[in-house]
Amino acid sequence: MEWTSLPRLTGIAFAFCWALYFALFARFLRGSRMAQKSDTSSLLGMILQFAALGLLFWLRREDYLASIGLNIAGLALGVLALEITRRSLQRLGQQWSLAAQVKQGHRLVTEGPYAWVRHPLYLAFFLLTVGTGLAFCSLPGLLLALPISLSGAGVRIAVEERILRQEFGNEYHRYADSVPSLLPSLATKSSRRMGRRRSR
Repeated sequence: MEWTSLPRLTGIAFAFCWALYFALFARFLRGSRMAQKSDTSSLLGMILQFAALGLLFWLRREDYLASIGLNIAGLALGVLALEITRRSLQRLGQQWSLAAQVKQGHRLVTEGPYAWVRHPLYLAFFLLTVGTGLAFCSLPGLLLALPISLSGAGVRIAVEERILRQEFGNEYHRYADSVPSLLPSLATKSSRRMGRRRSR
């Protein structure tokens, strides 16, 4: 394989990653249950997240042909993000929605990826954004885009958590006290297992 084909292969790989990422959500856009509580202001956070993603391509670097290690690291983060997304949506099912909302029959999901962080879907989007940046973007561009992406996630988390705390009350407070918001802690799952054992 000629090294001159690396940019094309990297581009195809990331295009596939992003296409698969959005495809995972597509089947939940239909047959959605009626929302009881909804707040579309969370969509502002999504706008910031995609603005950061666009910034990565606008400030792309010219030397990514030689950055084989960064391409591999970026793709590894992309694959990890896809798996987190798949597992999270598997747990949420029809409860997932584009805007922050609580639906009829909504239950608080705390299993699977939600046992590690309260917002694994936002973590997955951030990891895929970081992976894309590592493969394509200049370092200044990456350092500029990632805080914007995190700010967008922060907006969405704040709106979503306000609704969840109103809906689930003490149940959500206990969950939030034991599980971090966005970045997993090694102590999180072991502490929750110990808590379950003590309650038996």
